[in-house]
Amino acid sequence: MRSEKLNNDWEIDSTRNEKEEGKPLLRRRARYQEQTLLQRRYIQGIDGLRSLAVLGVIFYHLMPKEWRGGYLGVTLFFVISGYLMTDILCRQWQENKFSIWKFYGRRIRRLLPAILILFIACGAVLPFFGLEYMVKFRGVVYSTLLNINNWWQLANGGNYFDQFSQITPFANLWSLSVEGQFYIFYPIIVFILLKLKNEKWLFGALVLGTIASSIEMGMLYQPHDVMRIYYGTDTRIFSLLIGGLLALILRRYGTVLQQKLQNVFWKWIAGICVGITVWSFFAISDQQPFVYRGGMVLFSVIDAFLLLFTIVQPQVEQWFIHPFFHWCGTRSYEIYLWQFPVMIVLEHMWKVNPSQQIQFITVSLLIIAALAEITHRLVESFYLFQSRVKEKGFWRTLWRYVPTGVVACVGLMLFATGFLKAPTKSLASQNTLEQQLTQNQAQIQKQKKKKNLSPKEKAQQKAASQVESILQGNIKDLALSKAQKEKAQKTPLTAIGDSVLLNAAPQLQEIFPNMQCDAIVGRQITDGIGIINQMNQNGTLAKNVLFALGTNGPTYNEEDFDQMLAQLKDKNVFIVNTKSNLYWQDEVNEKLVKASEKYKNIHLIQWCELANQHSDWFGDDQTHMQGEGSKYYAEFIAKNILADI
Repeated sequence: MRSEKLNNDWEIDSTRNEKEEGKPLLRRRARYQEQTLLQRRYIQGIDGLRSLAVLGVIFYHLMPKEWRGGYLGVTLFFVISGYLMTDILCRQWQENKFSIWKFYGRRIRRLLPAILILFIACGAVLPFFGLEYMVKFRGVVYSTLLNINNWWQLANGGNYFDQFSQITPFANLWSLSVEGQFYIFYPIIVFILLKLKNEKWLFGALVLGTIASSIEMGMLYQPHDVMRIYYGTDTRIFSLLIGGLLALILRRYGTVLQQKLQNVFWKWIAGICVGITVWSFFAISDQQPFVYRGGMVLFSVIDAFLLLFTIVQPQVEQWFIHPFFHWCGTRSYEIYLWQFPVMIVLEHMWKVNPSQQIQFITVSLLIIAALAEITHRLVESFYLFQSRVKEKGFWRTLWRYVPTGVVACVGLMLFATGFLKAPTKSLASQNTLEQQLTQNQAQIQKQKKKKNLSPKEKAQQKAASQVESILQGNIKDLALSKAQKEKAQKTPLTAIGDSVLLNAAPQLQEIFPNMQCDAIVGRQITDGIGIINQMNQNGTLAKNVLFALGTNGPTYNEEDFDQMLAQLKDKNVFIVNTKSNLYWQDEVNEKLVKASEKYKNIHLIQWCELANQHSDWFGDDQTHMQGEGSKYYAEFIAKNILADI
């Protein structure tokens, strides 16, 4: 099967292409340009749009700091899918060829082989690199094949710690399930509305669905956790529906638009749409509230306009016609499947440092391209085998595929082994971290209860605590001078933080027995601002304040942060910068530097600079300390605080 006969994920009028196969190229091109919108089955420019989308997604994962908005490539994919699905279904209805079951069959034949190749290959090979890559692999396979992977990830794969360990090679499959659910239910809705009413009713239904989905995304938005609205079918379907609306508009007004949108003005508008789309890949962070409060809807509309101009303006379509765009677009599905497993495994094996970033990106792209091409050719050979069986018979055809069959059998056996051995729980090191943080949280709660004891009870417990501490020699283990230890014993301190502070809370509590610590897993800077403001109003904030937040992203209002700092001019405020393996580390730290430079009483503790020199202080996630790491964190924090008060 030739790739020219497929608009990648969607069916094309292959009969027309086959009939024109023997005609001269110039005559075929001339006829192509004369076709009306309702006659065109293969739009070459869409391959270019797909390549733009998949490149955005790939570089979002490879270079998250530079391509901070590349995730919007998925939005472009959704718009294209919605357009093509609606156009296909309405064409089939108009031509009396509408069949839901045949539609499902075509979807399965198009999408299933590549995903099976991915699972078989990964199930066979990844165990050799380590079972940590296979955690919950069975659940991934089942949920993906059932088109519920997005909901499965929310229910089972959305653990807070997964974002730090990042050994999740299949996290990108959520979007396939969003589209899969759309493919299952959308044809039924189209059939009912076209059967009972007409395309106007379908148009109205898509408008209502778009509005409802957009509003729901804004209403469910939570700054500290966007996973629900990012993965949810109900909160992402507006992009698919906007593509569907474009298809209905072109079916009704396509010829008029094709005539009206040919002047220079509309070409400039098309260029602006291209510019905004590319700019968004570099500028729009997934942590910005704007994205989820109308921004993603806006970019879906811009993508729809870009798709419109690509369809109706031949000159705009030429922008996206290039051999590379054609190759990348016709293999965008396979590229999307392979990009995350390759990057995750390669990154953890390579242990990439900044000086090797270019080499890592180059090798990743080459491996992804090679695997995508191999997968594409395997799928084509499968359909070629089917056609040859029909022509020459099964046994006469089989001998030509014996080598491929042997490789497939070995792969299936290895896959079965990996599938059965795949662990259902996180690794022991990750479980240990969770247990440690849970114990530290309980200790903090116990310490808070002590604040409510009577003076006599406090004195008794303080004496017992001091005796126990001396007996255990814990404070002596910390590399502080005797004078520093005595000073720390008398220093009041309020500490607000996230899981990293919680990780070292016991060690800090030993140094600062008068510390009031409030640290929980997953806390955002925004939450910390609210807590400090409330404590300041209540008069419960100590003279010295430790602010250790930022691990979970830069989602906060800078004006609110500045206002909080302005109200703490009578306090000594110590801000700890962030050490994380997530892409927003530098962005958070740059903001913290700017904030600390505005006020004399703000002191920046540069933990990241010290931590980067000692990777052995951290667990696999390179974010949370392990072993002596917590001790060094507490010691470093203490030295900075004691030096400035």
